[in-house]
Amino acid sequence: MSSFLVIISKCLSSGFSLLGGVILARSLSTEVYGTYSQIILIATSGMLIANVSLPKSLYYYLPISSQAEKKSVVVQIFVMSTVTTLFFSGLLYCLMGWIAIQLNNPFLSLCYFLIPLYMFFLSMADMYEPFFMSMGKLHMVTLMDIAACVWQLIVICIVVLMGQSIILIVAGIIVAQFVKVLVLLLSIRNLDGSVGVKGLKQGLVDKVRYSFPLMFSTVIGVVGKRMDQLIISSMFMPSAYAIYARGAFELPFVSILPFTLSNILLPKYSEKMAANRLGEVILLFSESARQVALVFFPLTVLLYLLSEPFIVFLFSDKFIDSHEVFRVYLLMLPLRITVYGTVSRACGRTDIILKAVILFFFCNVVASVLLIHLMGSVGAAWGTIFAVFVNTMYLLKQNIRLLKTGLKQILPWGALLKNMIVALVAGGFTLPVVNVMESNLSALLFGTIVFSLVYVLFAYFTGCLTQDDIIFLRKCFSLSRKSLA
Repeated sequence: MSSFLVIISKCLSSGFSLLGGVILARSLSTEVYGTYSQIILIATSGMLIANVSLPKSLYYYLPISSQAEKKSVVVQIFVMSTVTTLFFSGLLYCLMGWIAIQLNNPFLSLCYFLIPLYMFFLSMADMYEPFFMSMGKLHMVTLMDIAACVWQLIVICIVVLMGQSIILIVAGIIVAQFVKVLVLLLSIRNLDGSVGVKGLKQGLVDKVRYSFPLMFSTVIGVVGKRMDQLIISSMFMPSAYAIYARGAFELPFVSILPFTLSNILLPKYSEKMAANRLGEVILLFSESARQVALVFFPLTVLLYLLSEPFIVFLFSDKFIDSHEVFRVYLLMLPLRITVYGTVSRACGRTDIILKAVILFFFCNVVASVLLIHLMGSVGAAWGTIFAVFVNTMYLLKQNIRLLKTGLKQILPWGALLKNMIVALVAGGFTLPVVNVMESNLSALLFGTIVFSLVYVLFAYFTGCLTQDDIIFLRKCFSLSRKSLA
Protein backbone atom coordinates (compact mmCIF):
# COMPACT_ATOMS: atom_id res chain seq x y z
CA MET A 1 0.00 0.00 0.00
CA SER A 2 2.98 2.32 0.34
CA SER A 3 3.33 2.24 -3.45
CA PHE A 4 -0.31 3.32 -3.73
CA LEU A 5 0.37 6.33 -1.49
CA VAL A 6 3.30 7.35 -3.68
CA ILE A 7 1.13 7.12 -6.80
CA ILE A 8 -1.62 9.15 -5.12
CA SER A 9 0.90 11.80 -4.08
CA LYS A 10 2.29 11.92 -7.61
CA CYS A 11 -1.22 12.35 -9.00
CA LEU A 12 -1.95 15.15 -6.52
CA SER A 13 1.37 16.81 -7.30
CA SER A 14 0.86 16.63 -11.04
CA GLY A 15 -2.69 17.88 -10.54
CA PHE A 16 -1.31 20.97 -8.80
CA SER A 17 1.25 21.38 -11.60
CA LEU A 18 -1.47 21.14 -14.25
CA LEU A 19 -3.57 23.68 -12.35
CA GLY A 20 -0.59 26.03 -12.32
CA GLY A 21 -0.23 25.60 -16.08
CA VAL A 22 -3.95 26.33 -16.56
CA ILE A 23 -3.67 29.54 -14.52
CA LEU A 24 -0.65 30.71 -16.49
CA ALA A 25 -2.13 29.80 -19.89
CA ARG A 26 -5.30 31.72 -19.11
CA SER A 27 -3.56 34.70 -17.50
CA LEU A 28 -0.60 35.28 -19.82
CA SER A 29 -0.44 36.13 -23.49
CA THR A 30 0.59 33.30 -25.80
CA GLU A 31 3.95 35.03 -26.34
CA VAL A 32 4.77 35.30 -22.61
CA TYR A 33 3.46 31.80 -21.95
CA GLY A 34 5.62 30.54 -24.82
CA THR A 35 8.66 32.17 -23.20
CA TYR A 36 7.86 30.51 -19.85
CA SER A 37 7.49 27.15 -21.63
CA GLN A 38 10.86 27.63 -23.31
CA ILE A 39 12.54 28.35 -19.94
CA ILE A 40 11.06 25.11 -18.54
CA LEU A 41 12.10 23.22 -21.69
CA ILE A 42 15.71 24.41 -21.45
CA ALA A 43 16.09 23.78 -17.71
CA THR A 44 14.40 20.38 -17.56
CA SER A 45 16.21 19.12 -20.67
CA GLY A 46 19.53 20.37 -19.35
CA MET A 47 18.85 18.83 -15.93
CA LEU A 48 18.56 15.34 -17.37
CA ILE A 49 21.86 15.83 -19.15
CA ALA A 50 23.74 17.62 -16.35
CA ASN A 51 23.80 14.81 -13.77
CA VAL A 52 24.52 12.21 -16.49
CA SER A 53 21.92 9.88 -14.94
CA LEU A 54 24.11 9.17 -11.90
CA PRO A 55 21.16 9.50 -9.44
CA LYS A 56 19.33 6.69 -11.29
CA SER A 57 22.17 4.31 -10.46
CA LEU A 58 21.01 4.41 -6.82
CA TYR A 59 18.05 2.22 -7.82
CA TYR A 60 20.56 -0.46 -8.77
CA TYR A 61 23.38 -0.06 -6.20
CA LEU A 62 21.58 0.71 -2.91
CA PRO A 63 19.44 -2.48 -2.81
CA ILE A 64 22.51 -4.68 -3.33
CA SER A 65 24.76 -2.75 -0.89
CA SER A 66 25.22 -3.70 2.74
CA GLN A 67 24.13 -1.30 5.46
CA ALA A 68 27.73 -0.25 6.07
CA GLU A 69 28.29 0.50 2.37
CA LYS A 70 25.16 2.56 1.71
CA LYS A 71 26.53 5.90 2.93
CA SER A 72 29.67 5.53 0.87
CA VAL A 73 27.64 4.73 -2.26
CA VAL A 74 25.31 7.71 -1.80
CA VAL A 75 28.07 10.23 -1.03
CA GLN A 76 30.10 8.99 -3.97
CA ILE A 77 27.22 9.47 -6.41
CA PHE A 78 26.29 12.85 -4.87
CA VAL A 79 29.83 14.17 -5.29
CA MET A 80 30.08 12.97 -8.89
CA SER A 81 26.66 14.47 -9.68
CA THR A 82 27.72 17.80 -8.20
CA VAL A 83 30.86 17.95 -10.36
CA THR A 84 29.08 17.13 -13.61
CA THR A 85 26.15 19.45 -12.83
CA LEU A 86 28.47 22.38 -12.12
CA PHE A 87 30.22 21.79 -15.43
CA PHE A 88 27.02 21.70 -17.50
CA SER A 89 25.51 24.66 -15.62
CA GLY A 90 28.58 26.71 -16.50
CA LEU A 91 28.33 25.55 -20.11
CA LEU A 92 24.66 26.59 -20.27
CA TYR A 93 25.58 29.99 -18.84
CA CYS A 94 28.03 30.53 -21.69
CA LEU A 95 25.54 29.36 -24.34
CA MET A 96 22.44 31.33 -23.26
CA GLY A 97 22.95 34.08 -25.85
CA TRP A 98 23.24 31.53 -28.67
CA ILE A 99 20.22 29.58 -27.40
CA ALA A 100 18.10 32.76 -27.32
CA ILE A 101 18.91 33.37 -31.00
CA GLN A 102 18.15 29.76 -32.01
CA LEU A 103 14.77 29.84 -30.22
CA ASN A 104 13.81 33.23 -31.69
CA ASN A 105 13.42 34.77 -28.23
CA PRO A 106 15.76 37.64 -27.18
CA PHE A 107 14.24 37.64 -23.67
CA LEU A 108 15.99 34.35 -22.89
CA SER A 109 19.38 36.08 -23.13
CA LEU A 110 18.35 38.24 -20.15
CA CYS A 111 17.99 35.04 -18.09
CA TYR A 112 21.64 34.07 -18.63
CA PHE A 113 22.14 33.47 -14.87
CA LEU A 114 18.67 32.38 -13.71
CA ILE A 115 18.15 29.47 -16.13
CA PRO A 116 21.55 27.78 -15.38
CA LEU A 117 20.85 28.21 -11.64
CA TYR A 118 17.41 26.66 -12.13
CA MET A 119 18.94 23.74 -14.00
CA PHE A 120 21.61 23.23 -11.32
CA PHE A 121 19.15 22.79 -8.45
CA LEU A 122 16.77 20.68 -10.57
CA SER A 123 19.68 18.39 -11.38
CA MET A 124 20.87 18.06 -7.79
CA ALA A 125 17.31 17.50 -6.49
CA ASP A 126 16.92 14.70 -9.04
CA MET A 127 18.73 12.45 -6.56
CA TYR A 128 16.03 12.91 -3.91
CA GLU A 129 13.53 10.34 -5.17
CA PRO A 130 15.98 7.53 -6.09
CA PHE A 131 17.63 7.85 -2.67
CA PHE A 132 14.49 7.70 -0.53
CA MET A 133 12.75 5.07 -2.67
CA SER A 134 15.80 2.80 -2.58
CA MET A 135 16.00 3.28 1.19
CA GLY A 136 12.34 2.28 1.54
CA LYS A 137 11.26 5.72 2.83
CA LEU A 138 8.45 6.31 0.39
CA HIS A 139 6.67 8.70 2.74
CA MET A 140 9.50 11.20 2.29
CA VAL A 141 8.90 11.18 -1.47
CA THR A 142 5.16 11.64 -0.91
CA LEU A 143 5.51 14.59 1.47
CA MET A 144 8.11 16.44 -0.57
CA ASP A 145 6.31 15.99 -3.90
CA ILE A 146 3.09 17.47 -2.56
CA ALA A 147 4.81 20.25 -0.62
CA ALA A 148 6.92 21.37 -3.60
CA CYS A 149 3.92 21.48 -5.96
CA VAL A 150 1.71 23.32 -3.49
CA TRP A 151 4.49 25.87 -3.00
CA GLN A 152 4.86 26.31 -6.77
CA LEU A 153 1.11 26.82 -7.18
CA ILE A 154 1.11 29.45 -4.40
CA VAL A 155 3.98 31.30 -6.10
CA ILE A 156 2.17 31.22 -9.47
CA CYS A 157 -1.04 32.61 -7.93
CA ILE A 158 0.81 35.41 -6.15
CA VAL A 159 2.77 36.38 -9.27
CA VAL A 160 -0.35 36.38 -11.48
CA LEU A 161 -2.44 38.37 -8.98
CA MET A 162 0.32 40.96 -8.54
CA GLY A 163 1.07 41.14 -12.26
CA GLN A 164 4.74 40.37 -11.74
CA SER A 165 7.30 38.79 -14.09
CA ILE A 166 7.50 35.06 -14.82
CA ILE A 167 11.07 35.29 -13.53
CA LEU A 168 9.67 35.29 -9.98
CA ILE A 169 7.91 31.98 -10.69
CA VAL A 170 11.22 30.43 -11.74
CA ALA A 171 12.86 31.83 -8.60
CA GLY A 172 10.12 30.21 -6.50
CA ILE A 173 10.75 26.83 -8.15
CA ILE A 174 14.47 27.18 -7.42
CA VAL A 175 13.69 27.69 -3.72
CA ALA A 176 11.66 24.44 -3.65
CA GLN A 177 14.47 22.48 -5.30
CA PHE A 178 17.01 23.97 -2.87
CA VAL A 179 14.93 22.68 0.06
CA LYS A 180 14.90 19.21 -1.53
CA VAL A 181 18.68 19.21 -1.78
CA LEU A 182 18.98 20.37 1.83
CA VAL A 183 16.72 17.56 3.13
CA LEU A 184 18.69 15.07 1.03
CA LEU A 185 22.02 16.23 2.50
CA LEU A 186 20.71 16.01 6.08
CA SER A 187 19.41 12.48 5.43
CA ILE A 188 22.73 11.38 3.94
CA ARG A 189 24.53 12.80 6.96
CA ASN A 190 22.36 10.70 9.30
CA LEU A 191 23.25 7.41 7.60
CA ASP A 192 25.40 5.00 9.59
CA GLY A 193 29.10 4.87 8.90
CA SER A 194 31.75 7.31 7.78
CA VAL A 195 33.18 8.11 4.38
CA GLY A 196 36.82 8.78 3.72
CA VAL A 197 38.86 9.30 0.60
CA LYS A 198 39.31 5.54 0.26
CA GLY A 199 35.53 5.03 0.50
CA LEU A 200 34.92 7.56 -2.25
CA LYS A 201 37.31 5.75 -4.58
CA GLN A 202 36.00 2.25 -3.88
CA GLY A 203 33.84 0.93 -6.70
CA LEU A 204 34.07 4.23 -8.56
CA VAL A 205 34.97 2.61 -11.87
CA ASP A 206 32.01 0.21 -11.67
CA LYS A 207 29.55 3.04 -11.05
CA VAL A 208 30.95 5.09 -13.90
CA ARG A 209 30.78 2.03 -16.15
CA TYR A 210 27.13 1.53 -15.15
CA SER A 211 26.22 5.20 -15.60
CA PHE A 212 28.22 5.86 -18.77
CA PRO A 213 25.70 4.24 -21.15
CA LEU A 214 22.89 5.91 -19.19
CA MET A 215 24.61 9.25 -19.69
CA PHE A 216 24.65 8.94 -23.47
CA SER A 217 21.20 7.40 -23.55
CA THR A 218 19.88 10.30 -21.46
CA VAL A 219 21.51 12.95 -23.65
CA ILE A 220 20.25 11.38 -26.86
CA GLY A 221 16.92 10.42 -25.29
CA VAL A 222 16.19 13.93 -24.00
CA VAL A 223 16.95 15.53 -27.34
CA GLY A 224 15.08 12.81 -29.22
CA LYS A 225 12.00 12.90 -27.00
CA ARG A 226 11.69 16.67 -27.27
CA MET A 227 12.84 16.94 -30.86
CA ASP A 228 9.38 17.95 -32.07
CA GLN A 229 9.21 20.82 -29.56
CA LEU A 230 12.77 21.90 -30.32
CA ILE A 231 12.04 21.97 -34.05
CA ILE A 232 8.81 23.93 -33.62
CA SER A 233 10.48 26.31 -31.15
CA SER A 234 13.35 27.03 -33.53
CA MET A 235 11.14 27.44 -36.63
CA PHE A 236 8.36 29.59 -35.13
CA MET A 237 7.92 32.48 -32.70
CA PRO A 238 7.22 31.83 -28.97
CA SER A 239 3.45 32.38 -29.44
CA ALA A 240 3.25 29.61 -32.06
CA TYR A 241 5.40 27.35 -29.89
CA ALA A 242 2.97 27.94 -26.98
CA ILE A 243 0.09 26.62 -29.13
CA TYR A 244 2.04 23.49 -30.07
CA ALA A 245 3.47 22.91 -26.57
CA ARG A 246 0.02 23.14 -24.95
CA GLY A 247 -1.12 20.24 -27.09
CA ALA A 248 2.15 18.28 -27.18
CA PHE A 249 2.02 16.96 -23.66
CA GLU A 250 1.30 13.64 -22.02
CA LEU A 251 -1.11 14.00 -19.15
CA PRO A 252 1.26 14.39 -16.17
CA PHE A 253 -1.07 12.81 -13.62
CA VAL A 254 -1.33 9.72 -15.86
CA SER A 255 2.20 9.28 -17.18
CA ILE A 256 3.60 9.11 -13.65
CA LEU A 257 1.69 5.88 -12.98
CA PRO A 258 3.90 3.42 -14.93
CA PHE A 259 7.11 5.30 -14.04
CA THR A 260 6.32 5.30 -10.33
CA LEU A 261 5.39 1.62 -10.38
CA SER A 262 8.57 0.79 -12.31
CA ASN A 263 10.77 2.73 -9.88
CA ILE A 264 9.13 0.90 -6.98
CA LEU A 265 9.48 -2.49 -8.69
CA LEU A 266 13.05 -1.92 -9.92
CA PRO A 267 14.73 -2.91 -6.61
CA LYS A 268 12.55 -6.06 -6.55
CA TYR A 269 13.49 -6.85 -10.15
CA SER A 270 17.18 -6.49 -9.27
CA GLU A 271 16.91 -8.84 -6.28
CA LYS A 272 14.87 -11.49 -8.11
CA MET A 273 17.04 -11.44 -11.24
CA ALA A 274 20.16 -11.76 -9.10
CA ALA A 275 18.55 -14.89 -7.58
CA ASN A 276 17.57 -16.12 -11.09
CA ARG A 277 13.84 -16.00 -10.21
CA LEU A 278 12.89 -14.84 -13.69
CA GLY A 279 9.35 -16.22 -13.53
CA GLU A 280 8.49 -13.87 -10.67
CA VAL A 281 9.89 -10.90 -12.62
CA ILE A 282 7.75 -11.81 -15.66
CA LEU A 283 4.66 -12.06 -13.46
CA LEU A 284 5.29 -8.66 -11.84
CA PHE A 285 6.06 -7.04 -15.21
CA SER A 286 2.96 -8.49 -16.90
CA GLU A 287 0.54 -7.79 -14.07
CA SER A 288 1.68 -4.18 -13.58
CA ALA A 289 1.19 -3.53 -17.32
CA ARG A 290 -2.34 -4.99 -17.20
CA GLN A 291 -3.32 -2.82 -14.25
CA VAL A 292 -1.93 0.37 -15.81
CA ALA A 293 -3.82 -0.46 -19.04
CA LEU A 294 -7.08 -0.40 -17.05
CA VAL A 295 -6.48 3.34 -16.73
CA PHE A 296 -4.65 4.17 -19.95
CA PHE A 297 -6.81 2.41 -22.56
CA PRO A 298 -10.16 3.93 -21.57
CA LEU A 299 -8.55 7.31 -20.94
CA THR A 300 -7.10 7.32 -24.47
CA VAL A 301 -10.51 6.74 -26.04
CA LEU A 302 -12.37 9.16 -23.76
CA LEU A 303 -9.96 12.07 -24.17
CA TYR A 304 -9.69 11.51 -27.91
CA LEU A 305 -13.45 12.08 -28.14
CA LEU A 306 -13.30 15.07 -25.76
CA SER A 307 -10.01 16.58 -26.96
CA GLU A 308 -11.36 19.92 -28.22
CA PRO A 309 -13.65 20.76 -25.28
CA PHE A 310 -10.96 19.48 -22.90
CA ILE A 311 -8.26 21.81 -24.26
CA VAL A 312 -10.56 24.83 -24.52
CA PHE A 313 -12.01 24.25 -21.04
CA LEU A 314 -8.54 24.11 -19.50
CA PHE A 315 -6.61 26.71 -21.45
CA SER A 316 -9.29 28.93 -23.11
CA ASP A 317 -10.11 29.57 -26.78
CA LYS A 318 -6.57 30.91 -27.35
CA PHE A 319 -5.34 27.32 -27.49
CA ILE A 320 -8.18 25.69 -29.48
CA ASP A 321 -5.73 24.71 -32.26
CA SER A 322 -3.74 22.71 -29.70
CA HIS A 323 -6.34 19.92 -29.64
CA GLU A 324 -5.09 18.40 -32.93
CA VAL A 325 -1.62 17.89 -31.49
CA PHE A 326 -3.12 16.69 -28.20
CA ARG A 327 -5.06 13.97 -30.03
CA VAL A 328 -1.89 12.64 -31.61
CA TYR A 329 -0.02 12.64 -28.29
CA LEU A 330 -2.86 10.64 -26.70
CA LEU A 331 -1.84 7.71 -28.89
CA MET A 332 1.26 7.33 -26.71
CA LEU A 333 -0.82 6.15 -23.75
CA PRO A 334 -1.45 2.59 -25.01
CA LEU A 335 2.30 2.26 -25.63
CA ARG A 336 3.20 3.53 -22.15
CA ILE A 337 1.50 0.90 -19.99
CA THR A 338 4.92 -0.02 -18.59
CA VAL A 339 8.50 1.25 -18.64
CA TYR A 340 10.16 -1.31 -20.89
CA GLY A 341 13.71 -0.31 -19.98
CA THR A 342 13.26 -1.28 -16.32
CA VAL A 343 14.22 -4.91 -16.95
CA SER A 344 17.48 -3.88 -18.66
CA ARG A 345 18.35 -1.56 -15.77
CA ALA A 346 17.57 -4.28 -13.22
CA CYS A 347 20.17 -6.61 -14.69
CA GLY A 348 22.74 -3.85 -15.26
CA ARG A 349 22.38 -3.88 -19.06
CA THR A 350 22.22 -0.12 -19.54
CA ASP A 351 23.85 -0.54 -22.96
CA ILE A 352 20.48 -1.79 -24.21
CA ILE A 353 18.86 1.46 -23.11
CA LEU A 354 21.57 3.40 -24.93
CA LYS A 355 20.89 1.53 -28.16
CA ALA A 356 17.15 2.04 -27.72
CA VAL A 357 17.40 5.81 -27.32
CA ILE A 358 19.79 6.11 -30.27
CA LEU A 359 17.20 4.28 -32.36
CA PHE A 360 14.47 6.52 -30.95
CA PHE A 361 16.48 9.68 -31.66
CA PHE A 362 17.11 8.95 -35.32
CA CYS A 363 13.57 7.72 -35.93
CA ASN A 364 12.14 10.87 -34.33
CA VAL A 365 14.40 13.27 -36.20
CA VAL A 366 13.85 11.70 -39.61
CA ALA A 367 10.11 11.10 -39.19
CA SER A 368 9.42 14.54 -37.66
CA VAL A 369 11.26 16.47 -40.39
CA LEU A 370 9.60 14.48 -43.18
CA LEU A 371 6.12 14.68 -41.71
CA ILE A 372 6.36 18.42 -40.92
CA HIS A 373 6.84 19.06 -44.64
CA LEU A 374 3.89 16.79 -45.47
CA MET A 375 1.43 17.66 -42.69
CA GLY A 376 2.57 20.91 -41.10
CA SER A 377 3.37 21.32 -37.42
CA VAL A 378 1.20 18.34 -36.40
CA GLY A 379 3.59 16.14 -38.40
CA ALA A 380 6.18 16.59 -35.63
CA ALA A 381 3.78 14.94 -33.19
CA TRP A 382 3.17 12.01 -35.57
CA GLY A 383 6.94 11.62 -35.93
CA THR A 384 7.27 11.31 -32.16
CA ILE A 385 4.52 8.65 -32.05
CA PHE A 386 6.30 6.63 -34.73
CA ALA A 387 9.61 6.83 -32.84
CA VAL A 388 7.96 5.76 -29.55
CA PHE A 389 6.44 2.72 -31.31
CA VAL A 390 9.78 1.62 -32.79
CA ASN A 391 11.52 2.14 -29.44
CA THR A 392 8.85 0.10 -27.62
CA MET A 393 9.16 -2.82 -30.02
CA TYR A 394 12.95 -2.89 -29.66
CA LEU A 395 12.91 -2.87 -25.84
CA LEU A 396 10.15 -5.47 -25.74
CA LYS A 397 12.28 -7.77 -27.87
CA GLN A 398 15.25 -7.27 -25.52
CA ASN A 399 13.11 -7.97 -22.44
CA ILE A 400 11.99 -11.27 -23.98
CA ARG A 401 15.62 -12.24 -24.44
CA LEU A 402 16.77 -11.17 -20.96
CA LEU A 403 13.88 -12.91 -19.21
CA LYS A 404 14.24 -16.02 -21.38
CA THR A 405 10.56 -16.06 -22.24
CA GLY A 406 8.32 -15.61 -25.29
CA LEU A 407 6.19 -12.88 -26.82
CA LYS A 408 3.00 -14.50 -25.52
CA GLN A 409 4.24 -14.59 -21.92
CA ILE A 410 5.87 -11.15 -21.60
CA LEU A 411 2.54 -9.28 -21.66
CA PRO A 412 -1.10 -10.36 -21.12
CA TRP A 413 -2.11 -9.77 -24.75
CA GLY A 414 -5.59 -11.28 -24.42
CA ALA A 415 -6.48 -9.12 -21.44
CA LEU A 416 -5.08 -6.01 -23.15
CA LEU A 417 -7.05 -6.62 -26.36
CA LYS A 418 -10.26 -7.23 -24.43
CA ASN A 419 -9.66 -4.04 -22.46
CA MET A 420 -9.20 -1.96 -25.62
CA ILE A 421 -12.36 -3.41 -27.22
CA VAL A 422 -14.37 -2.54 -24.11
CA ALA A 423 -12.96 1.02 -24.19
CA LEU A 424 -13.91 1.42 -27.87
CA VAL A 425 -17.43 0.14 -27.17
CA ALA A 426 -17.78 2.69 -24.38
CA GLY A 427 -16.54 5.34 -26.80
CA GLY A 428 -19.24 4.32 -29.29
CA PHE A 429 -21.94 4.95 -26.67
CA THR A 430 -20.34 8.28 -25.68
CA LEU A 431 -19.84 9.90 -29.11
CA PRO A 432 -23.54 10.70 -29.76
CA VAL A 433 -23.82 12.28 -26.31
CA VAL A 434 -20.79 14.52 -26.92
CA ASN A 435 -22.08 15.60 -30.34
CA VAL A 436 -25.39 16.95 -28.99
CA MET A 437 -23.84 18.96 -26.14
CA GLU A 438 -23.79 22.73 -26.71
CA SER A 439 -21.08 23.73 -24.22
CA ASN A 440 -17.61 22.41 -23.48
CA LEU A 441 -18.43 21.86 -19.82
CA SER A 442 -21.56 19.82 -20.55
CA ALA A 443 -19.68 17.75 -23.16
CA LEU A 444 -16.94 16.98 -20.63
CA LEU A 445 -19.34 16.26 -17.79
CA PHE A 446 -21.94 14.09 -19.50
CA GLY A 447 -19.42 12.48 -21.86
CA THR A 448 -17.28 11.37 -18.92
CA ILE A 449 -20.27 10.08 -16.96
CA VAL A 450 -21.65 8.02 -19.85
CA PHE A 451 -18.25 6.65 -20.82
CA SER A 452 -17.33 5.71 -17.24
CA LEU A 453 -20.61 3.92 -16.56
CA VAL A 454 -20.48 1.93 -19.80
CA TYR A 455 -16.80 1.08 -19.47
CA VAL A 456 -16.98 -0.09 -15.84
CA LEU A 457 -20.10 -2.14 -16.55
CA PHE A 458 -18.64 -3.88 -19.60
CA ALA A 459 -15.20 -4.28 -17.98
CA TYR A 460 -16.74 -6.04 -14.99
CA PHE A 461 -18.94 -8.45 -16.95
CA THR A 462 -16.22 -9.27 -19.52
CA GLY A 463 -13.62 -9.97 -16.81
CA CYS A 464 -11.31 -7.05 -17.62
CA LEU A 465 -11.86 -5.80 -14.09
CA THR A 466 -10.96 -8.78 -11.89
CA GLN A 467 -11.90 -9.52 -8.29
CA ASP A 468 -8.29 -8.82 -7.30
CA ASP A 469 -8.56 -5.36 -8.89
CA ILE A 470 -11.78 -4.66 -6.99
CA ILE A 471 -10.25 -5.83 -3.69
CA PHE A 472 -7.19 -3.67 -4.35
CA LEU A 473 -9.38 -0.61 -5.08
CA ARG A 474 -11.34 -1.17 -1.89
CA LYS A 475 -8.12 -1.29 0.12
CA CYS A 476 -6.94 1.86 -1.65
CA PHE A 477 -10.13 3.79 -0.84
CA SER A 478 -10.03 2.52 2.73
CA LEU A 479 -6.43 3.64 3.09
CA SER A 480 -7.27 7.02 1.52
CA ARG A 481 -10.05 7.63 4.05
CA LYS A 482 -7.73 6.74 6.93
CA SER A 483 -5.03 9.05 5.55
CA LEU A 484 -7.47 11.94 5.19
CA ALA A 485 -8.86 11.32 8.68
